[in-house]
Amino acid sequence: MQGPSQLAQRTVGEWSLQSAEMGGDSFTPTTRSHLTLVISAAGNQAQASCTVVSLEPQVHGASVKLREIDRGSMLSCPPNYRPTEFDEPYLQAIGAVDHATRSDDVLTMTGPEVTLTLVKTQ
Repeated sequence: MQGPSQLAQRTVGEWSLQSAEMGGDSFTPTTRSHLTLVISAAGNQAQASCTVVSLEPQVHGASVKLREIDRGSMLSCPPNYRPTEFDEPYLQAIGAVDHATRSDDVLTMTGPEVTLTLVKTQ
């Protein structure tokens, strides 16, 4: 079993959502979707288009929870921007995650009725 620091080190990076299963529905983001996750020593955040959520990780053995601590919008978003239909479900799915595993450049995060597959971008 990986300890908290080992799990945290293995998940550090910038990740982009490749596919998701949420509540029994499958979802593959389009090229226009911007659904990302950043895990670093400086801070952790999920981004869904113009919405940015600061996250606090809680790691216990192989279990990981990402608790939302703050939410805001990017300053560069146009004033008439409207969220996509996938933005809020993605952010809710991040909050439901309770386990993460990494294989090479793929991070799989799971929780009740949630499976998120992310690929490393940096």
